[in-house]
Amino acid sequence: MKSRQTKSSKKGSRQLPLYVYLAYLLVCTFLLTGVSFSRYISSANGSDSARVAEGIVVVTHDANTTIEMDRPGGTNSTTSEEFKFRVSNSVSEVDIQYDVVVKLDEALPAGVTMTVDGNPCSGNSNNTYTFSSMGTFAAGEEKTNTHTLSFMGHYDVIWEQSERDITISVQAEQID
Repeated sequence: MKSRQTKSSKKGSRQLPLYVYLAYLLVCTFLLTGVSFSRYISSANGSDSARVAEGIVVVTHDANTTIEMDRPGGTNSTTSEEFKFRVSNSVSEVDIQYDVVVKLDEALPAGVTMTVDGNPCSGNSNNTYTFSSMGTFAAGEEKTNTHTLSFMGHYDVIWEQSERDITISVQAEQID
């Protein structure tokens, strides 16, 4: 009897044909493929425009650009000379802070100092002297700041090495 029950249980469970399994796998593949591609395919329409806020800073000076050191009278041999220049902004949409940068063709001789508005150099590299935080301009405000570049030192030292080409520029940055 056992053998008959075994046969009868085999007859009760039927196997599905192979094409049904393949069709089922095909449907599952289409569903999964559609879901994965739908994550990568998207479209959008729109437009945007961006621009940088305008801020113009200009350095100007008077026509005479020669500084001559005169021998001081009496026993004091320390001399100084000044050069005035202006930094202005004509149009500024942002608040601006600037540093004054002075570049010399040769380094200053020993014993000679250079200041801007009495402030010493905050850093120098390769004959370029930077004077930090020398001025600010508020947004929308047209303004001119006058600065004084001063040289001071022993007359004999300055006289021996008297000629220097000087370039004055500003390094401006937006502030909050």
